[in-house]
Amino acid sequence: MTRLLAASEPRWPAVHSGDRQVLKKGDVRRLLELATGVMPADALVTALHQATRGHPERATELLRKLLATERGATPAAEHVFRREGDYWTIAYESRVIRLHDAKGLRYLARLLRQPGRPVHVTELAEGGAPTAKGADLERARLAVTKAIKAALARIDAAHPELGRHLTATVRRGYVRVYLPDPRSPISWAG
Repeated sequence: MTRLLAASEPRWPAVHSGDRQVLKKGDVRRLLELATGVMPADALVTALHQATRGHPERATELLRKLLATERGATPAAEHVFRREGDYWTIAYESRVIRLHDAKGLRYLARLLRQPGRPVHVTELAEGGAPTAKGADLERARLAVTKAIKAALARIDAAHPELGRHLTATVRRGYVRVYLPDPRSPISWAG
């Protein structure tokens, strides 16, 4: 019996392996996201992908590890601010969020990769050395301020603890810097 796909149902590309179809890892991720409405943890996607490829022992091992870290939450020691296509995966204090790409998130990622290192607004806005002067410098400062402020608002709405942390540790002005508490430094994976 052939079932017709509804117009809203995605068509999944499949890789054929003998007489069966094998889902790609991205397909597994999309299926989980559609089923749950939540972006699945990488470990869960990998485990289920391994299971579909006929490696149940590897899938079981990965799922045990996943359950040991609070059902897929990123361990507290792991902080992530990583761009994945059009989205950012951000993990902080055992909580993971995904946000659509924006300039402000790219600016924040640059600062988080270099804690304590000042970055001039023109380096962020133009990607080069600080050469702007006068009105151009002020435009660059305002553009970077607006972009970071919007990104912080989006982060705060999705993850208030991270929003408070970044608001308190990202210094503003013509030179931007991420200054986490030196007593409990944070290392961000990108």
